Amino acid sequence: MKNLLLALPFIFLYLNSDNTTSFKIKDDQLVWQKVYQEGIDLHRMASVLLTQPDTKEAYVKNGVLFFKKEFDNTKDLSPLGYSKIEYPSYLGFGGIYWGNIQKREGVYKVTIDEVHLIEDEKGVLTENLESLIAKKGALKQNKRTMKVLSLLDEYFLTKFVLTKHKP
Repeated sequence: MKNLLLALPFIFLYLNSDNTTSFKIKDDQLVWQKVYQEGIDLHRMASVLLTQPDTKEAYVKNGVLFFKKEFDNTKDLSPLGYSKIEYPSYLGFGGIYWGNIQKREGVYKVTIDEVHLIEDEKGVLTENLESLIAKKGALKQNKRTMKVLSLLDEYFLTKFVLTKHKP
């Protein structure tokens, strides 16, 4: 009985380490969403995004900031643990993602609603990430899918952090 009681904390930790990410299926679409408590100015944020070399477009329309950014597996994902040996080949050349930022009542919500992966050195886009890791409106429940989502979740969390800039 004593051994069972000692094992319970480890069982609890194992059950709670389910690689929860900010990815979810919403309206049959894979999205990454994160809500931040800080207030921001969307026009200023669009200007800041456009100074970053990985931003392909950023503009505000009807009070929503829309953006298109790219990522590279070597430059962006490798520092987070990516390696060609341990991850699926479809992550091999990075990709492009689209999303938006909405500001409401002192908080802002970042949503990434489309991620396409680059097929080869020429920059040809493959299928949407959703078609590779989701099936019939649900995430595939396997280690490979969870590993990819955890990596991309960590990457997106590093990309959307507010830092104080001097005016």
